[in-house]
Amino acid sequence: MKFLVPVNPEELSERRVWVAFLGQSFSNPELLELQQQMNHYTKYIMGMIVDLMGELGYLQADCDRELEAEMVYCFIEGLIIHVFQSPEQHPEQKVDQLINYYLTRKKGDQADG
Repeated sequence: MKFLVPVNPEELSERRVWVAFLGQSFSNPELLELQQQMNHYTKYIMGMIVDLMGELGYLQADCDRELEAEMVYCFIEGLIIHVFQSPEQHPEQKVDQLINYYLTRKKGDQADG
């Protein structure tokens, strides 16, 4: 998950470009089409993350894969926005802590059953 979260100035700059692109895409049909393609690829990556989480025991075998992928997408995008808005409050160690907490809770939820 961490590879999707900007944790250094270069990655934050890349995110700023992405956010500017998103803003423009809502009023430009060509950019909107490209943005929708990128969203499709991002959802594919979220599915891969969910599959890996299942293999590593973070999810029950009968979980709703699509719903879990949406939840992971929401968590990661929310984390990205927090880092983007206040990078000084979200250094790499804090990002690691938040991801580890999320995964630990997911695994604990599976044990509770």
